Amino acid sequence: MTNSIPPAEQSPSPRAFAQATGLILQLVGIVLTLGTCCWWSFAGLTQKQLHPTSQPGSLGEVVAAADTLQIWSMAAVCVSFAGGLALAALGLGLQAEKRRSGTIAAWTAGAGAVFWFAYFAFALTHSAGIGRLIWIVLMLLVWGLCAVLSVISADELKRNPPPADLGKAPKDFKPDRLIDREMPPDLRA
Repeated sequence: MTNSIPPAEQSPSPRAFAQATGLILQLVGIVLTLGTCCWWSFAGLTQKQLHPTSQPGSLGEVVAAADTLQIWSMAAVCVSFAGGLALAALGLGLQAEKRRSGTIAAWTAGAGAVFWFAYFAFALTHSAGIGRLIWIVLMLLVWGLCAVLSVISADELKRNPPPADLGKAPKDFKPDRLIDREMPPDLRA
Protein backbone atom coordinates (compact mmCIF):
# COMPACT_ATOMS: atom_id res chain seq x y z
CA MET A 1 0.00 0.00 0.00
CA THR A 2 1.40 3.34 -0.98
CA ASN A 3 1.02 6.54 0.88
CA SER A 4 -0.38 8.84 -1.73
CA ILE A 5 -1.16 12.39 -0.94
CA PRO A 6 -4.56 13.41 -2.30
CA PRO A 7 -4.35 16.24 -4.80
CA ALA A 8 -5.23 19.62 -3.45
CA GLU A 9 -8.84 20.33 -4.17
CA GLN A 10 -9.21 23.31 -6.39
CA SER A 11 -12.31 25.40 -6.29
CA PRO A 12 -14.01 25.84 -9.65
CA SER A 13 -13.47 29.05 -11.53
CA PRO A 14 -15.96 31.76 -10.56
CA ARG A 15 -16.54 32.19 -14.29
CA ALA A 16 -17.14 28.50 -15.06
CA PHE A 17 -20.73 29.13 -16.17
CA ALA A 18 -19.53 31.73 -18.68
CA GLN A 19 -16.98 29.29 -20.05
CA ALA A 20 -19.61 26.55 -20.38
CA THR A 21 -21.96 29.00 -22.07
CA GLY A 22 -19.14 29.81 -24.48
CA LEU A 23 -18.89 26.15 -25.44
CA ILE A 24 -22.66 25.94 -25.93
CA LEU A 25 -22.70 29.10 -28.07
CA GLN A 26 -19.87 27.73 -30.20
CA LEU A 27 -21.72 24.49 -30.83
CA VAL A 28 -25.03 26.22 -31.55
CA GLY A 29 -23.28 28.73 -33.80
CA ILE A 30 -21.52 26.04 -35.81
CA VAL A 31 -24.73 24.00 -36.18
CA LEU A 32 -26.66 27.11 -37.25
CA THR A 33 -24.02 28.16 -39.76
CA LEU A 34 -23.54 24.74 -41.33
CA GLY A 35 -27.24 23.92 -41.16
CA THR A 36 -28.11 27.18 -42.83
CA CYS A 37 -25.79 26.33 -45.71
CA CYS A 38 -27.92 23.24 -46.36
CA TRP A 39 -31.21 25.03 -45.66
CA TRP A 40 -30.23 27.80 -48.06
CA SER A 41 -29.60 25.30 -50.82
CA PHE A 42 -32.93 23.52 -50.42
CA ALA A 43 -35.10 26.56 -49.63
CA GLY A 44 -36.24 26.73 -53.24
CA LEU A 45 -37.71 23.23 -52.99
CA THR A 46 -39.90 24.10 -50.00
CA GLN A 47 -41.40 27.36 -51.29
CA LYS A 48 -43.39 28.34 -54.31
CA GLN A 49 -41.38 29.75 -57.18
CA LEU A 50 -41.10 33.40 -58.04
CA HIS A 51 -42.80 34.52 -61.22
CA PRO A 52 -41.39 37.91 -62.14
CA THR A 53 -42.98 39.68 -65.10
CA SER A 54 -39.62 39.94 -66.83
CA GLN A 55 -36.02 38.87 -66.30
CA PRO A 56 -35.06 40.54 -62.99
CA GLY A 57 -32.11 42.85 -63.30
CA SER A 58 -31.67 43.77 -59.65
CA LEU A 59 -32.34 42.49 -56.16
CA GLY A 60 -35.14 45.03 -55.82
CA GLU A 61 -37.00 43.45 -58.73
CA VAL A 62 -36.62 39.99 -57.21
CA VAL A 63 -37.91 41.21 -53.85
CA ALA A 64 -40.82 42.95 -55.57
CA ALA A 65 -41.79 39.63 -57.22
CA ALA A 66 -41.61 37.70 -53.92
CA ASP A 67 -44.42 37.42 -51.43
CA THR A 68 -43.80 38.47 -47.83
CA LEU A 69 -43.33 34.94 -46.47
CA GLN A 70 -40.55 34.39 -49.00
CA ILE A 71 -38.89 37.61 -47.90
CA TRP A 72 -39.14 36.53 -44.26
CA SER A 73 -37.62 33.16 -45.19
CA MET A 74 -34.74 34.87 -46.98
CA ALA A 75 -34.16 37.08 -43.95
CA ALA A 76 -34.30 34.03 -41.66
CA VAL A 77 -31.58 32.32 -43.67
CA CYS A 78 -29.38 35.41 -43.48
CA VAL A 79 -30.00 35.91 -39.75
CA SER A 80 -29.28 32.25 -39.01
CA PHE A 81 -26.08 32.20 -41.05
CA ALA A 82 -24.63 35.50 -39.81
CA GLY A 83 -25.98 34.97 -36.30
CA GLY A 84 -24.48 31.49 -36.17
CA LEU A 85 -21.07 32.86 -37.10
CA ALA A 86 -21.45 35.57 -34.47
CA LEU A 87 -22.50 33.09 -31.77
CA ALA A 88 -19.53 30.85 -32.56
CA ALA A 89 -17.12 33.79 -32.33
CA LEU A 90 -18.69 35.13 -29.14
CA GLY A 91 -18.57 31.64 -27.65
CA LEU A 92 -14.81 31.70 -28.15
CA GLY A 93 -14.72 35.04 -26.35
CA LEU A 94 -16.71 33.65 -23.43
CA GLN A 95 -14.44 30.64 -23.15
CA ALA A 96 -11.41 32.93 -23.15
CA GLU A 97 -13.14 35.03 -20.46
CA LYS A 98 -13.11 38.25 -22.43
CA ARG A 99 -14.83 40.95 -20.41
CA ARG A 100 -17.33 42.26 -22.98
CA SER A 101 -18.11 38.99 -24.73
CA GLY A 102 -21.01 38.14 -22.41
CA THR A 103 -22.76 41.45 -23.01
CA ILE A 104 -22.24 41.31 -26.77
CA ALA A 105 -23.43 37.69 -26.84
CA ALA A 106 -26.55 38.65 -24.89
CA TRP A 107 -27.38 41.45 -27.36
CA THR A 108 -26.68 39.23 -30.36
CA ALA A 109 -28.74 36.28 -29.13
CA GLY A 110 -31.47 38.65 -27.93
CA ALA A 111 -31.65 40.27 -31.36
CA GLY A 112 -31.91 36.81 -32.93
CA ALA A 113 -34.72 35.86 -30.54
CA VAL A 114 -36.58 39.10 -31.32
CA PHE A 115 -36.27 38.41 -35.05
CA TRP A 116 -37.63 34.88 -34.68
CA PHE A 117 -40.48 36.13 -32.47
CA ALA A 118 -41.41 38.73 -35.10
CA TYR A 119 -41.21 36.06 -37.81
CA PHE A 120 -43.47 33.80 -35.72
CA ALA A 121 -46.03 36.57 -35.20
CA PHE A 122 -46.03 37.36 -38.92
CA ALA A 123 -46.25 33.71 -39.99
CA LEU A 124 -49.07 33.07 -37.51
CA THR A 125 -51.13 35.96 -38.85
CA HIS A 126 -50.48 35.11 -42.50
CA SER A 127 -51.53 31.45 -42.38
CA ALA A 128 -48.13 29.84 -42.84
CA GLY A 129 -47.93 26.05 -42.88
CA ILE A 130 -47.64 24.06 -39.67
CA GLY A 131 -44.14 22.86 -40.58
CA ARG A 132 -42.93 26.44 -40.94
CA LEU A 133 -44.50 27.43 -37.62
CA ILE A 134 -42.90 24.48 -35.81
CA TRP A 135 -39.50 25.39 -37.30
CA ILE A 136 -39.89 29.03 -36.28
CA VAL A 137 -40.83 28.09 -32.72
CA LEU A 138 -37.84 25.73 -32.52
CA MET A 139 -35.50 28.50 -33.68
CA LEU A 140 -37.13 30.97 -31.28
CA LEU A 141 -36.46 28.56 -28.40
CA VAL A 142 -32.82 28.04 -29.46
CA TRP A 143 -32.13 31.76 -29.77
CA GLY A 144 -34.05 32.51 -26.56
CA LEU A 145 -32.05 29.91 -24.62
CA CYS A 146 -28.81 31.35 -25.99
CA ALA A 147 -29.96 34.82 -24.91
CA VAL A 148 -30.80 33.67 -21.38
CA LEU A 149 -27.47 31.86 -20.99
CA SER A 150 -25.62 34.89 -22.35
CA VAL A 151 -27.37 37.30 -19.97
CA ILE A 152 -26.47 35.09 -17.00
CA SER A 153 -22.88 34.82 -18.25
CA ALA A 154 -22.62 38.58 -18.74
CA ASP A 155 -23.80 39.06 -15.16
CA GLU A 156 -21.29 36.50 -13.94
CA LEU A 157 -18.46 38.25 -15.77
CA LYS A 158 -19.51 41.56 -14.17
CA ARG A 159 -19.67 40.07 -10.67
CA ASN A 160 -16.38 38.15 -11.06
CA PRO A 161 -14.34 39.99 -13.68
CA PRO A 162 -11.33 38.19 -15.09
CA PRO A 163 -7.89 39.63 -14.32
CA ALA A 164 -7.04 42.68 -16.40
CA ASP A 165 -3.84 41.05 -17.68
CA LEU A 166 -5.55 37.81 -18.74
CA GLY A 167 -4.18 36.70 -22.09
CA LYS A 168 -1.33 39.22 -22.12
CA ALA A 169 2.33 38.29 -22.10
CA PRO A 170 4.40 39.52 -19.15
CA LYS A 171 6.52 42.62 -19.72
CA ASP A 172 9.77 40.65 -19.38
CA PHE A 173 8.71 37.96 -21.90
CA LYS A 174 11.21 37.48 -24.71
CA PRO A 175 9.91 35.39 -27.61
CA ASP A 176 13.44 34.52 -28.72
CA ARG A 177 14.14 33.00 -25.29
CA LEU A 178 12.82 29.64 -26.45
CA ILE A 179 15.75 29.01 -28.77
CA ASP A 180 17.48 25.70 -27.98
CA ARG A 181 20.78 27.20 -26.87
CA GLU A 182 19.02 29.25 -24.18
CA MET A 183 16.86 26.43 -22.87
CA PRO A 184 17.90 24.63 -19.70
CA PRO A 185 19.70 21.34 -20.45
CA ASP A 186 16.91 19.21 -18.96
CA LEU A 187 14.36 20.66 -21.44
CA ARG A 188 16.42 20.25 -24.61
CA ALA A 189 15.31 17.53 -26.98
